[in-house]
Amino acid sequence: MVSKKKTVTRHKTATIAMVAVLVVTVFAYFISEKVLRDAMLRPIKREKVDFAKVLDWLPPKAKAELEYRARYLDLRQKYDEAESKEDKLRTAYALAIHTRDMDEHNQLMLQFIDNSAYAGMKKLYLPYMRMLYDPKNPKAISIQKYYDFIKTITDPEELFFAWKDGRDRLGKLGLRDLHIIHTDFLLPLLDKPKESFIIREYTQLFDTIKRNASRIANDAVKRLAQKRERPGDPELITRMRGIAKKAEQYQTFVGRNPLNYNLNDYRRLLKLRADYENATPENKLTAAFQLVRHVRDPKERREIADALCKNPENMKNPKIAPVLAQLTDDREFVRNVYHPYLASQTDPVLIFRTWQEAYRRMTAVLTSAEQKLEVFRPLLNYPMDQIHFREYDYIYDIVSRSAIFVNDRAAAEKADQMKEEIQKTKLSFKQYQEQQKKQETR
Repeated sequence: MVSKKKTVTRHKTATIAMVAVLVVTVFAYFISEKVLRDAMLRPIKREKVDFAKVLDWLPPKAKAELEYRARYLDLRQKYDEAESKEDKLRTAYALAIHTRDMDEHNQLMLQFIDNSAYAGMKKLYLPYMRMLYDPKNPKAISIQKYYDFIKTITDPEELFFAWKDGRDRLGKLGLRDLHIIHTDFLLPLLDKPKESFIIREYTQLFDTIKRNASRIANDAVKRLAQKRERPGDPELITRMRGIAKKAEQYQTFVGRNPLNYNLNDYRRLLKLRADYENATPENKLTAAFQLVRHVRDPKERREIADALCKNPENMKNPKIAPVLAQLTDDREFVRNVYHPYLASQTDPVLIFRTWQEAYRRMTAVLTSAEQKLEVFRPLLNYPMDQIHFREYDYIYDIVSRSAIFVNDRAAAEKADQMKEEIQKTKLSFKQYQEQQKKQETR
């Protein structure tokens, strides 16, 4: 039989051993933490280390934690080293998205809220959006404060993203009755003129209003049918159906308005504007052609053309011809500038290419047959010896079709006759060029 004395001795030995193991384990933990910390802070020869392989052996949780910490340290360093206001805003936003510390998040974002030093800066809507209406964040800003900030935005693209990203932010907060919150948040859009929305992607936001307002109305209808009516449900149904209808009208108008741009086209417009403003004198007309061809606002296109025409040197430059052709959907411009310009030209190639560019313009935009006939009518007075290329035939074809549409039989018959004679007797543009080259070499 084992004595009590031996049993006590064994227990003491086991206890001492467990304490020793615990001490060694804690010591090893701190040593390994120091080694890991030193390794992360020490400069690493990246070309000799495959970090993916180094992390693969770690447990998923430890790997995720290490990746988070490494990313955090990188973002924090970039933020601390940022000097310009633009870099400060960009790096602070990136760090605020990544950090798990709400106090740090708020500190990073609140420094930009109501700060006059950053007023008017591009992307300033991002801090406001991150601080928008979060019940879990005691320092979040109200929706009304967000509206007040939105009123200060003048750039159309920034304004669109302030609305879109604000909606998306609310959708990520886990809020109850999100469809009601989204409807209320976007409702001020319906107080603005339809023509003010030049970014076509606004249709997404109007679709959100339409669908959610319809859902709110339908929920109230179900409550009435089930005799669970809430106070004001009949009025709510009428109001939400009206909102849904108005949102659908806005959605249709913005989506179909030929003057509107999708985001990619709008960004290209900004680039072309900058290229035109910064163009050297010898490249000004080329840059102007690219810009007026892309601009959809008739007023802006006319302002560009008028400014160019005021310079006599530009009017002597053949490169202005395709620029003028881009404004052939402007009747006053056609009468006062385009037709007189063509009448003053003698180079058959320049004349043909200008008409050709006008043809492209008039078939690319929505114009009436009467307006097309008005642009091309001078061609009916051209003598045949002034028409050098067979490719004029398709231009006379549009003259004929437009004349038939407006019931101008005389113009249609003459256009058909001239088209038929052109096809029989005239060289193609390529043949004409070859013929000219042969004459030059003689």
